Amino acid sequence: MTIQDVLAHEFFTGGVDTSGWSDHVDQLQQHQVEIEAKVDQLSDIVTTHGQTQEDAASETNLAMADLGRNTMAGLLDASDTVVPTSFVASPCKSLTEDVDAAKVPSFLTHLWDTGKKLASKGGLYHLID
Repeated sequence: MTIQDVLAHEFFTGGVDTSGWSDHVDQLQQHQVEIEAKVDQLSDIVTTHGQTQEDAASETNLAMADLGRNTMAGLLDASDTVVPTSFVASPCKSLTEDVDAAKVPSFLTHLWDTGKKLASKGGLYHLID
């Protein structure tokens, strides 16, 4: 390589041939447009997916609440919520000096009358309904 060749190099002359670059830049711009379109499409898909997940979670929560209510109503209907008197706990103390023994029969009479009223009205379910 001669000194003339070195001095004629584009580095020293300042004449850089960029004609080949314009094709590459045009291709990059085209790819950029395609990439932006795909990113927009993916963004829409992700947004739709998120909304679908929120809707599904909301519907699931509503279905679970309905299931709980329906289950409780079914249990109450099936059992008719009859409270057997053999399982009623009377709220009275043991018969000691502090308890007036004369009040115990009146309490039991009141309890018996309340049970009769409940039975004639359809049981406890009538009170809950």
